[in-house]
Amino acid sequence: MGAFQDLVFQGAVTSKLLRFSVTQDGVARILYLASVISAEEKPAWQAFQDVLDFSVKSAASGMLGIFGLDILSADIQNGIQHFNTQDFSTLLINHGRRLQVGQRAVIRYDQVFCLLHKRVAADWGKIEVASHVEIVNPGKTRLLGFLKRIIGAAGQEKGIYLIHDLGLLPAWELEQEMQDKKLCDFLQQNPGNIYFYRTEGQLRDILVQGCHPRESGDPAESKANSAGFPLSRE
Repeated sequence: MGAFQDLVFQGAVTSKLLRFSVTQDGVARILYLASVISAEEKPAWQAFQDVLDFSVKSAASGMLGIFGLDILSADIQNGIQHFNTQDFSTLLINHGRRLQVGQRAVIRYDQVFCLLHKRVAADWGKIEVASHVEIVNPGKTRLLGFLKRIIGAAGQEKGIYLIHDLGLLPAWELEQEMQDKKLCDFLQQNPGNIYFYRTEGQLRDILVQGCHPRESGDPAESKANSAGFPLSRE
């Protein structure tokens, strides 16, 4: 799967599921993104949120208006090591000054991708943050159940379903999950969909990995493009 030529954020279907329209090789598709992290790594995610919240509060003091900030994607494994709160605050302020009410701007800072939206004009500043990351307990929530839930939330719409695991260790071991025949049966019953699981720098095709033999020259996994938005692979 190559890079997308166009990627447009269409909004949050639920607080933990984002909808995008994408174009690849002239073909338009719908993409759903579900970002997760294992409950064991909840402290790491909270530490990242603390750094983010500090930056946002600093930025709000230099802005005029009420803004929404959607965190579309973040690399908490490496990104937090290079995250400079002052630089990120300055970036938000500069973008916020150029926005009119109703306008939005996609912002990238290192491996953090976010959408800044000016909602209301005001003579003071406020930024409301939505992170859209679900903390999962893999012992209680299997991959099959998670997939069924997000597809149901999407209204069974045909498209690309990407689970982006933000943790250092994967919430689900794909090989182990694919031992459940029900998962393979479910994937094959929905042939119009494409399913990816991104973890540890790899973007893995769940259907190919678990239900179809690997063909020569068509690996079931490949390195993800670490420099770009993690919805494509090289």
